[in-house]
Amino acid sequence: MRSAHTGLAILLGLLLLALSCSESSPPEERAPSAETAPAPGEPRAGEPEPTVVAAEQPAPTPDPAAQLLAAASGGDAEGVAKLLEEGVAVDAVDAHGRTALMYAAEQGDLATVQLLLAKGANPNARDVATTTPLLFAAAAGEPEIVKTLVSKGADVNADSGKWTPLMAASWDGHAEVVDVLLANGANVQAVDKHGADALLRAAGNGHAEVVHLLLKAGAKATTNDKDGVTALIAASLNGHEEVAKALLASGANVNARSAQGWTPLIAAAQRGHVEIVSLLLDRKADIDVQREDGSTALMAAAEDDHDDVVALLLERGADPGITNKHGETALFIAEGWDHQDTIDVLERAAQKAEKTKN
Repeated sequence: MRSAHTGLAILLGLLLLALSCSESSPPEERAPSAETAPAPGEPRAGEPEPTVVAAEQPAPTPDPAAQLLAAASGGDAEGVAKLLEEGVAVDAVDAHGRTALMYAAEQGDLATVQLLLAKGANPNARDVATTTPLLFAAAAGEPEIVKTLVSKGADVNADSGKWTPLMAASWDGHAEVVDVLLANGANVQAVDKHGADALLRAAGNGHAEVVHLLLKAGAKATTNDKDGVTALIAASLNGHEEVAKALLASGANVNARSAQGWTPLIAAAQRGHVEIVSLLLDRKADIDVQREDGSTALMAAAEDDHDDVVALLLERGADPGITNKHGETALFIAEGWDHQDTIDVLERAAQKAEKTKN
């Protein structure tokens, strides 16, 4: 019996050993992947992403000064009045140094301007660019606000370093504002950093009504900037015939030259303003005068293919044989730019001159 039991025990032991070895065999190794090995902190596939709850932030405390400036720039006179009653400083400024009065003046809000002045706002305050409330109002073309500010002591000749209220109003053609400023002592002779006065700026932009007002107030028709550009040159260059007539009637020099030799005639010819070219020739403009580079009005017109101006100049006696400092004639210049209409005009004139000679 012992031998039988012993044999059975050995057999069972072998069977258990085999089963044990089978269960403990290692699985097949696989390289980790994005799906099987998420990065630390990342959710595994199928898991919901974690929700981050932001900490509740306290509401910012409104800045009373900023509220005042916003109300003034937005035309909210009632809001301005309420904030002033609550003790907000009437001349509080923003990062640009601007006051509520400046914003109201720029926006054309007369009611708010009057309110702020009544509460003691400074009519001569300056922002970081040294601009005053009056300059803002003048540039915006607000005559009633200009009158109100001047009545409260605003300096009509305050210079921002760029220009005065009169220059700003003249530049933009605000004739009513110009009239108010002149009536209150604005200096018509003041010039900006480029040496240009209000008349030159108005003339260059074609504001004939303003030009007449300035001339009547004593502005000089012969005015010029640091580069020698006159009001007549500026008006001629930009095609403002009425302004050119007003300047000529007031004594502007038809043959004035800039530092580079530009004259009113050359300027008008360069831009193709045939009516102004005719006007200037009628006033005895020198037809063959040359710029510093040797160019004449005929060359200037030929360069930009203004064949009607070229024809007029030739008809009035311009010399097509003159050369510039590079030895170029008007015809050579026109051919270089392939301006066929102008080439035709010049060639016909040359043929006509040849026939007359023979």
